[in-house]
Amino acid sequence: MSNSLEQSLDNPSLSRVRLLACREVASLLSVSKRTVLRMSARGELPQPIRLGGKIPRWRLADIERHVSVLARGEARSAQALRAAQNMPRGEGVAQ
Repeated sequence: MSNSLEQSLDNPSLSRVRLLACREVASLLSVSKRTVLRMSARGELPQPIRLGGKIPRWRLADIERHVSVLARGEARSAQALRAAQNMPRGEGVAQ
């Protein structure tokens, strides 16, 4: 194992990061995989991390925070969603 990888694995904050596949996000939200992809493209979900440039994965913490905001009824506009996702203006929408 490379030294930098060992250091990364020893990082407590990194070890708590859980990445979710589309099917896992769909299951958490009780929707289809296609709906997750559509919601992501419309900026209605936190933006995924793209592994290898193509494979989308979402941070569990981002999805949990997003659902919490929705449950509180604060996500009535794109501005509220961006604030919940901690994103600068314009970054939450797929191009």
